Amino acid sequence: MKEFSDIIISYGVTNDLGLINKLFWLFDEDNSGDLRYEELAFGVEMFRNSSLDNKLKAFFDLCDIDKSGTISKEEFSLLLLKNLINNEQKAKMRSTSK
Repeated sequence: MKEFSDIIISYGVTNDLGLINKLFWLFDEDNSGDLRYEELAFGVEMFRNSSLDNKLKAFFDLCDIDKSGTISKEEFSLLLLKNLINNEQKAKMRSTSK
């Protein structure tokens, strides 16, 4: 998990540890707590070659933090805030979301 987190963060995918954790468990098909090469390759390939509908479904599931079946403004804003690069961007996002 630590190595997976480091890679995801270093490539700028996200720095949100909750989101990274969700991705890890999505890729970890056998629930071993470790990613085999095949699981990682399949997970990356799944996102790369999946239909737009499947990508949107995966994105929706990652955003729907409380698993309510809807994405609230707060959930979406939280996802965006956790993935913005600097404090200036975060301050701008906070001021426009009020």
